[in-house]
Amino acid sequence: MESVSQTHTNFLLQAALEYAGLGYSVFPCASGDKMPITKNGCLDATTDEDQIIEWWQQKPNVNIGIATKGLLVVDIDGSDNEWLTNPEIMQSLSSGAMSQTPRGGRHFIFRQPPDANFKNTTGKLAPKVDTRADGGYIVAPPSKIGPKAYQWYLSYELNEPLESLSVVPEWIVEKLNQVSESSLDLGGEESPIRKGQQHTTLFRYGCLMRRYGSSFNEINATLQVMNGERCEEPGTPQEIEKIAKSAAQYPPDQFSKDYINGIGDEFLDTKTAESYEPFPIHLLPESIGEYVFSGSQAIGCDPAYIVLPLLSALGSTIGTAREVFVTNTWQVKPILWTAVIGESGTAKTPAFNLALQPVIERQAEAHQINRDAMERYDLESMTYESELKQWKKKASKSEFLPADEPIKPESPNRITYCVSDVTVEALAPLFSENPRGFLLHRDEIAGWIGDFDKYKSGGGGSDEQHFLSMYNASAIQVHRKGTQKDIFVPQAALSITGGIQPGILKRVMSDRQKQSGFLARFLLAYPERKVKEFPGSDISESQLNGMKDLFACLGCLEPASTDGGATVPVSVPMSEAALNEYKAFFNDNALETSCLQDEYSAAWSKLEEIPIRLALIFHCVENTTAFQESGKISAATMKAAIKVTEWFKKEVMRVYALFQVDLANSERDRLTEKRIAWIEKRGGVVTFREVQQGNRDLNSAVKTEAELEYLESQGYGKIVRNSSPESGGRGKREFHLISSTLSTLA
Repeated sequence: MESVSQTHTNFLLQAALEYAGLGYSVFPCASGDKMPITKNGCLDATTDEDQIIEWWQQKPNVNIGIATKGLLVVDIDGSDNEWLTNPEIMQSLSSGAMSQTPRGGRHFIFRQPPDANFKNTTGKLAPKVDTRADGGYIVAPPSKIGPKAYQWYLSYELNEPLESLSVVPEWIVEKLNQVSESSLDLGGEESPIRKGQQHTTLFRYGCLMRRYGSSFNEINATLQVMNGERCEEPGTPQEIEKIAKSAAQYPPDQFSKDYINGIGDEFLDTKTAESYEPFPIHLLPESIGEYVFSGSQAIGCDPAYIVLPLLSALGSTIGTAREVFVTNTWQVKPILWTAVIGESGTAKTPAFNLALQPVIERQAEAHQINRDAMERYDLESMTYESELKQWKKKASKSEFLPADEPIKPESPNRITYCVSDVTVEALAPLFSENPRGFLLHRDEIAGWIGDFDKYKSGGGGSDEQHFLSMYNASAIQVHRKGTQKDIFVPQAALSITGGIQPGILKRVMSDRQKQSGFLARFLLAYPERKVKEFPGSDISESQLNGMKDLFACLGCLEPASTDGGATVPVSVPMSEAALNEYKAFFNDNALETSCLQDEYSAAWSKLEEIPIRLALIFHCVENTTAFQESGKISAATMKAAIKVTEWFKKEVMRVYALFQVDLANSERDRLTEKRIAWIEKRGGVVTFREVQQGNRDLNSAVKTEAELEYLESQGYGKIVRNSSPESGGRGKREFHLISSTLSTLA
């Protein structure tokens, strides 16, 4: 008599063959799970009877996956979903095949309309209502998830061929067309300025006008018109005038430098620590967002403390298995360097540990595997040495070399997912053994940065340069001490994450590292300190396991192979709409970069590529959680990545202000004191011409006017026009120093 499990096994194979006989391509998924077990997942789906029998003979208990190419499956999650309680919706959807999922949801299976090429969607039709189409798959009855099985509703079985299946209802098609990717209108001079971007955008335009010599009146007039006609949420005339003054107070060839040096307070005031905005976790893929939210509630910390290390860890797990192809000379991998800034007692460490828990657990498992492999290698080496000794002894007595020379065992590769304290010389062999790359994590990154100078007599440049190249997975070649051998790594992909205190950041980040682009490579967050609260509800075990499973699945993404056997990344394309979204961001970012200098310009140049890196991570996570194997990066995913990048831009302004405070207090204050002292020596009253002739750095009337207007704006004096009859005509402009100025400076 057959057992229940044997009967279920027979049903699985029988059902898979029946689906294939109707023309539906099937493939095996893990027993009790939704995860494909073939190399290419749903891309391996087939109707070939021999292949199907072979799969289920090898693993009789595996579940059945049906590739949904040519189909459109409406996937409603949860037995209490509003769609399932709506009679009109249910009547419309009941024309297709219908199954119940183990969690009480429904799959409504239809044929796509002629010439349609729908892709998978997640939550686009309604909350917890997804669709599966080209590039996706579903798990079909009688498969099981745990003890519960997928079941067909009576009279709604999938028992007719694809061409006879009902076409998806027209209203579903219309909704999908509405939410499908559309070409982005790049606009032009009439395109609206969105809410939240008006001050930045208007200031940028004002700076560009000043660069080409426009006066305050010209800039103000233009910005007032733009504010009224293009801003979704116009500011007051006084606010716009303030922005115009910020741009107009600088000489045409100096405004960028002065703005960066902290003089443009009117603009920078909107970017200070008081304007911190929490990380927009709603823009993350759902599985990540829920984990971050629950974790931050459980720990009582700002979500950014979890988000940043988690993003670096996810990027490192994908590694060089995937890349975005932009052009023949521009391919982007999901490498992220992140650092969270916070004082002691802000829960950085528990948040850091929660974010990295999945990758740390993977490394712990790998450590045991590495240890076992090394023990086997040691035993094999001992055996080899003994056999080699015997072979040499035999060879010494023979005229010819014996044919049974023992083969030296190869040292096993060390599986590495993350490291915490290594030099470049130690990293090189790990990269050779792990071409996918890995994560460098430091709870406090100050020690790692300080190590650059520790062993280098010439200022620490060598290791730092190697690390800089790892940000783009570039090739490195390391010459090892005490040996003639060197190590060449064609793609050294290293993601980095850590934490640091604000005061320590200012001390350890040298001018060299600001200028080299080292600082600019880091995505930074500096959350506001808040009163510590007792933790809320704990993060669930299922969420912890879900994140662990996500990392495991991302780690299973396979790279492609060349004809020569080398591994290369699988190229993930952007959809046309996603590319248009990115082009708009790229052009906007380039314009902003042209207004910046020094470390700000360096940061903006690195932020240029961040939307692609984030979008690739989001895309891979979305594909993994949706159980699909292919597809382009969507416009929605790129939009979310761009919005997250814009958040990081704001944090750059806030964090870099830590450096600029010292710069303003030193350079600007010293220059102001020098000007005031010079005017005081001349009796406290000087003409504009005298100032220009007496200060070599003020070599034009425009620069002189801007400098004296600045001194006036800071309350050091007044600009007056001497209109006495003796002066003739308009009179001379003079700067009158206020008598208390020197005592104030002192």
